[in-house]
This record gives sequence, structure tokens and C-alpha cells, in this order.
Amino acid sequence: KRFIFIQPEVQQQRLNKFSRILCTVRGNPPPIVRWRKNGEIVFPDDPRIKVATNTTSDETVLSELTITSVSRDDNGIYECEAFDKLGDLRRSSRLLVLGKMRNVS
Repeated sequence: KRFIFIQPEVQQQRLNKFSRILCTVRGNPPPIVRWRKNGEIVFPDDPRIKVATNTTSDETVLSELTITSVSRDDNGIYECEAFDKLGDLRRSSRLLVLGKMRNVS
């Protein structure tokens, strides 16, 4: 049976704090998982952002996106996409970054 689950669906986080989004997917064979932010594929070229994906013995794929120090630019919609021979499944999570913007004069 195929399914996809993401948590949290909405997350509020303060500037410079840690953020984590977990995506759980099941399919047979296990699907390929990738992440998007505001529609763009997330590449781990930013050292603050990490993606770790593991497959369990029951063919469940666990993929975790973490941001070690949240910045204003991290605000947005993060989408977990899972692909297999039957097509794709998607779920999204919204990250709202809290904190005051500094006035630059």
C-alpha cells in the first residue's frame, strides 16, 4: 500500500534556531524521495541544510530535511516528493520564520 505523510504541516521557528521536517513514504518497491522549496529542487549546497534518507526493512522511506540555523530566506513551502513506477506522491510543509527584521539605514 502506498502512502506519504509529512510532519509538521506548519512550523513556526525563530531566527537562528533548528528546524526539522520529516517525510514518511511507503511503496513497493521503495520510492525515490526528493525535496522542493517553493517549487525549486533543494540541493544540499547550503551547509545549514541537510537531507538524510533511509529505507527500513518494511520498505518505508524516512526522509528528514533539517536546517541548523534558520534564516529569513528559509521561509516558505517545503514539499516532499516520492516517485515510483505508479507515479508520484507529494505532501507539503510550511515554515514560518519568526523574528524582527533589522532596519538598515
